[in-house]
Amino acid sequence: MFYIFILKMKINKKIIIFTNDFPTGNLEDTFIKFELSRLTRDFKEIEIIPQNNLKKKKKLEKNISTNLDFSKQFSKEKIIKFFFFKTLFSCAFYKEIFENLLKKNFIFKLKMIIIELTKSEIAYNWFLKNKIYQKKNLIFYSFWSDYLLLSFEKLKKKSNIKVISRVLGSDLNGFLKNDDYVPYIKKKFYSLDSVIVLTNYQKSILLKKKLIKANKIKISPLGIYKTRKNTNTLKKNSINFLSCNNLIEIKNTDKIINFIKIFSQLTSQKIHYYLIGTGKQFKEIKLELKSIEKYFDYKLIKKVENLPKFLLKNKIDFFLNFSSQEGMSFSIMEALGCGIPVICSKIKANQNLVNKERGYFVNLNKLQSSYLKVSKLVLKDIKNKKNYFLKSDNAYNFVNKNLINEKCYKVFFNILNEI
Repeated sequence: MFYIFILKMKINKKIIIFTNDFPTGNLEDTFIKFELSRLTRDFKEIEIIPQNNLKKKKKLEKNISTNLDFSKQFSKEKIIKFFFFKTLFSCAFYKEIFENLLKKNFIFKLKMIIIELTKSEIAYNWFLKNKIYQKKNLIFYSFWSDYLLLSFEKLKKKSNIKVISRVLGSDLNGFLKNDDYVPYIKKKFYSLDSVIVLTNYQKSILLKKKLIKANKIKISPLGIYKTRKNTNTLKKNSINFLSCNNLIEIKNTDKIINFIKIFSQLTSQKIHYYLIGTGKQFKEIKLELKSIEKYFDYKLIKKVENLPKFLLKNKIDFFLNFSSQEGMSFSIMEALGCGIPVICSKIKANQNLVNKERGYFVNLNKLQSSYLKVSKLVLKDIKNKKNYFLKSDNAYNFVNKNLINEKCYKVFFNILNEI
């Protein structure tokens, strides 16, 4: 009976979720959909406040409201106004500039320094004007660890609201290739009641940089939907590769293409490559594929509605991810969940998901030798199907044991219960 009473108290709390564009856009659908379906079950009242309104309508549960007024606050005129009347008078602004003045990528960093603090001032002003922080039994939940954390820090001085945030990837690893800079990172986390990370690796970064107390760091990965296992029998005369990511520099799609080119020259089997993605490098990648089309067949696809279904339908043999930076790759998890071995960059984020029992590692610092080494290992496992199917079984079992949505949400709900 005591347990039921406590549960009802928690349900009566209101949770306000700050998203990028959900539910007006598609950016966060993969990440937030399942979690939200369970939060609506466990919280009596939920409000979603997107930063951007992309004007696409999604049907939500009755106990979910959407506040679009916040997304109207960031016009160019208002950003300029707040920069001159707020940001320029902030000590934090000049401290951040001073700490990065002589470092690489300063111009890019200066832009981030200006935009982040200015947007946080606009957000803080909106919170004060609307007074939503004054309500009781309220949890502010930012789905990203961005400029809003600077606004939360100021709000915490005015009220007793509970504030939590997720760390997904670039908000801790950095937005620039080979540069882990995140603006105002020393100010963002310490006032949070909990910061929710995906992996132990992310926790270690927060602890090493002394950004928040250890007892406030909670590990709760975002899971995937359970899927059926790949029943691929490995065709004798062809091999199917697939990668799925944003076509931006840190994803290293050009390196994936080069790997497949080298691989294709080491075998007489026909190579098929599926590339799913859009982004700044789309035209560049399209031209690169065109220039080496004599080596392998390829299909460049902007988007698929359901990646696991696509993987299974097209009998994909290997999934590729050569990112320089990751949080916890959904596409890798979905590939592993289908029992598809993964060839990926040997970065710590990927090592949380992939090991030699369920995939292969490419060393980005020794590309050519690494390409040859991995290609030979892959071809060896294709020849000895027993090795391939053992990797396939290990991949499928790992994800279904550790990273299915329902299991992951239980961990997250326990964190909310402790706040």
